[in-house]
Amino acid sequence: MTTPAGQPNLGPSIGSLLIAAICSAMLYGSSCAQFAYYLRHYLDRDRLPMRCLVLFVWLLDTIVTISDICIIWFFVVTNHGNLSSLLVTPRVFELEYTTIVVTTCVVQLFYVSQIWQLLRESSSRLKLVITVAPVVLSLVSLAFTVEDVYTIATKTDWLISKSITLSTPWTTSRVWSDAVADVCICIALSWLLRKKKTGIRETDNMIGKLVTSIINRGILSMIVQIVLCGTYVSSIKQNALVWMVPHCAGCKIYVNSMLAVLNARQHVKKGRASVDINMINLTGSNKVSETNCSLDVHPCTARSTSGSTPRTRGCVGEAKTT
Repeated sequence: MTTPAGQPNLGPSIGSLLIAAICSAMLYGSSCAQFAYYLRHYLDRDRLPMRCLVLFVWLLDTIVTISDICIIWFFVVTNHGNLSSLLVTPRVFELEYTTIVVTTCVVQLFYVSQIWQLLRESSSRLKLVITVAPVVLSLVSLAFTVEDVYTIATKTDWLISKSITLSTPWTTSRVWSDAVADVCICIALSWLLRKKKTGIRETDNMIGKLVTSIINRGILSMIVQIVLCGTYVSSIKQNALVWMVPHCAGCKIYVNSMLAVLNARQHVKKGRASVDINMINLTGSNKVSETNCSLDVHPCTARSTSGSTPRTRGCVGEAKTT
């Protein structure tokens, strides 16, 4: 970790941590904006369990951001000029690491609950077939994290080199479990939403946008997990912390995607049609109809089949999909 001139090369260590902290703070700002939007538009509409879930996820994200700042503070301020500190893992990292995995697990289970809502009229066997895999993978990832944290706390003396080496099997297993769970969730939601198409243009366009958003989220989260795995394994012999960048960004992507889905229930305008997205009965909202997707479209004027007498009607009074 030294340059040819004998000076320490802090790029792979402190530099990576700094970039990770900056990315974490920027994405935290986005999640705060999403949280504020939710409070303004949906706090009174959603039921208490959903409001508690949103608050809980935002608090977890806040803990992660504060922990990232504390890690930078440990190296840059508390141990300024102490090169030996670059070999030590700050103990606050275990809090940050655990909180990130818990956040990921909570968001994944949130999406699974929405899959279950979409399947509420299906057989119990189909529900289990579709939802068991992502639930098990998410919980297994959480179990890997518990074992990983215990290993670091008891067997590594908080040295980075030992921590990375002993944590490699647990970390890689956790990352791939999360990635496969994301793929399962993405495929299930896309398939179920496509089945909800009614032939009504506004409804189908709305569902198409939701499917595209879900697929993009799944691809992005999977790429982040793969990059995290690759950078982590490559850091074993270098004692580098490049993997902290995707590690911190991944959690923020999960939080922002969940809040974005919840906030997407606001009006989506297209032409003269106003589409009210209560997406897949996400929240059990007090103002959500018993349908999965409800459309409130302004009346429009259409001509009869003879083409002589105009008639005014609601293009779609309330399109119900079940």
